[in-house]
Amino acid sequence: MKNLISLILSILLISTFASGETVKLEKIIDLKGKKKKNIVEVLFGKKPDLLIKPVSIVEIDKGLYCVTDQSNGRIVIINEKGDRKKNISTFNGKNFISPVSCARGNSGGFYVSDSYYRSVIEFGKDLKYKRILISDQNRRITGIYFYLGKLFCTDTQNHQVVIYDLEGKEILHFGDRGSEIGKFNYPTHIVVDTDSIYITDALNFRVQIFDHSGEFVATFGRNGRSGGEFSKPKGIAVDSEKRIYVTDVMFDNIQIFDSSGQFLHYFGGPGSGDLNFWMPSGILLDKAGRIFVLDTYNSRIQIFKVIQETE
Repeated sequence: MKNLISLILSILLISTFASGETVKLEKIIDLKGKKKKNIVEVLFGKKPDLLIKPVSIVEIDKGLYCVTDQSNGRIVIINEKGDRKKNISTFNGKNFISPVSCARGNSGGFYVSDSYYRSVIEFGKDLKYKRILISDQNRRITGIYFYLGKLFCTDTQNHQVVIYDLEGKEILHFGDRGSEIGKFNYPTHIVVDTDSIYITDALNFRVQIFDHSGEFVATFGRNGRSGGEFSKPKGIAVDSEKRIYVTDVMFDNIQIFDSSGQFLHYFGGPGSGDLNFWMPSGILLDKAGRIFVLDTYNSRIQIFKVIQETE
């Protein structure tokens, strides 16, 4: 059924930007790790070092990335080749259980949300545990994004957006459960730019946009199978041209919209080949304009670039 829905969507969607641009695959980072067990693993039952479910990514330094591996309960630091630089499975004497999202902080440090502990944990540039920035059993923080000294978070449990300062003090929250404008139904991912806060309102099948004071600005998307419609929207990113990129877990693709929410383009489809995805989740746009898509159940990152069709 899922493949049939994706096929229908592929037929209905337009495959090029209105501007004549398109998306080109640049490279694939394989995150499957070791497949064969060595003698120690055979004797002592140690599992192969597989990165099974990468769900979020952030560049913490030039060419160095933090990836949350939710199913294995750890953070993996990799370079652009996919080489493992460090596995981080613990913080403050605890094991990660459900690391969901990561965000770059000040001076090369980074933050990680763990939905099980209902906490946001800070690490320094040295990749070492620094402190628990936020811990609130009344909230379930999932998506996080750092911008200009503030941490912007989605609280999926309370269907809200919450903004904190660098001491973990709540500055602002907005939203409530519902389908009306300005309300949410399980918001998951968040991205912020100079003017706006963009939220994936997952079970309302839409994206909502707010200003930095929490005032509603715009919304787009609905449940459906055509271009500009969603089945299960998840990751979100915005480029320098204010184009909005949204991953859809059920359609196995990425849809692109202009700043007003007008559908422009999509790429992807179900499978394990180039330009195919299997439940993609997180998405990152770097300063070079490349698009990093976490192809979650294919255990890889696919990197794309927007180009003119003549290139």
